[in-house]
Amino acid sequence: MRGKSIERITLADKHYLFRRGLKTLLVAEHDINRVDEVATLAEACDHVRSLGGILVLDVALLEGASDADFIEVRQLQQGTPTLFIGASDEPACVNLATRAGGRAYVCKSLKPNELLSAIRRVAGSLRPDDGDGARAAADLQALAQSSSKYASAMPLTIREKEIVKLLAEGRTVRESANELGLSVKTVEAHKLNLMRKLNIHNRATLIDYAVEKGFIEPVLVG
Repeated sequence: MRGKSIERITLADKHYLFRRGLKTLLVAEHDINRVDEVATLAEACDHVRSLGGILVLDVALLEGASDADFIEVRQLQQGTPTLFIGASDEPACVNLATRAGGRAYVCKSLKPNELLSAIRRVAGSLRPDDGDGARAAADLQALAQSSSKYASAMPLTIREKEIVKLLAEGRTVRESANELGLSVKTVEAHKLNLMRKLNIHNRATLIDYAVEKGFIEPVLVG
């Protein structure tokens, strides 16, 4: 007994050769009826919003995306099964997918049968012969948490790291502004953005984060 067919898959990746190679692989499968290609995040969102189906989204398209873009991708997944795909399982790639609300993630280095199984898993159309490959799509939450409790946070800019360090060391916003040669309003804006980005809402947790990331040295007691 075979799984149900997949009506449409949209491949979203900026690299033409990768998209075309993956499309060639997918259209050869009897249970996949149509495969479309797009090269940008905006095209991907517009396409699946209009036509539905499964979305295979390269996390590289999320680099530099706005908060509104991430919100849109999160909302899109309420009705669109989505498989995130990236160059590796390094935090920089995984973080983009987790911020976008992703639940399934694979690396581009997967074997073809494993990638097919991952897509079928997301589509809810696994076949008996998919075997162990059905587990190829990693659970993003587990993957993100495997290295750090803060792994889901987006990477910080150099300026944000400077502000985290100063605030964790006990500087006030005004003192941090003076030390960095910035306005108080600018540092306050950075602070609010950091709290949102890191999901940190008190100084104790900020200190814990700064120590873990090596921005400051741990305080030894006794």
